[in-house]
This record gives sequence, C-alpha cells and structure tokens, in this order.
Amino acid sequence: MAFPTPTCGNSRSCSALTEFIKAALAATDLKAITQPIVGPSDFRALDFGQWVTIVSFSYGKYRVNGTINEKNLIELTGSWICEPGLRRHDL
Repeated sequence: MAFPTPTCGNSRSCSALTEFIKAALAATDLKAITQPIVGPSDFRALDFGQWVTIVSFSYGKYRVNGTINEKNLIELTGSWICEPGLRRHDL
C-alpha cells in the first residue's frame, strides 16, 4: 500500500505525523472509535458536530491517541507521561 507524501511547511510536524502512522500500522493493540465532537475541541481544530475517528495504541510503555477527521486527515495526536510523585500529565 502506497501513501502520499505529506506536504507541510514544518518538517518536524511532518516527521511526527509520519512516525505516528508507522507506529499505528505496526501496533498489535490498535483500537479505534468513531464519534461526533460534542463540545469545544482542543486548539479549536475540530468543529462541533464533526465526526472523527480516535485511534489509540501502545508505543512502548506509552499510550498514544490520534484524532482523524472526516477527510481522513490527522488532526491531533497526544500521549501521557508519568512523572514520579506527580499526577499523569497530558502532552
């Protein structure tokens, strides 16, 4: 399966998206749900009522989530890290 080459101005963000896709394709515990956005979204990237697919998988000891919009474009990615003595932190 061939994937188109991403076109974006920031090579760091392109690299992160490419790594997200590679890790998701290699994941053995990938889970996905489709649901509408029913409130304000992170960074105002998604519109109220828009349907998205949230993909979740393990990457080493971390859990990674990605939000994919109706056009099959990755809108958001995120993970959590745990610091000793602190609560779980959102990235």
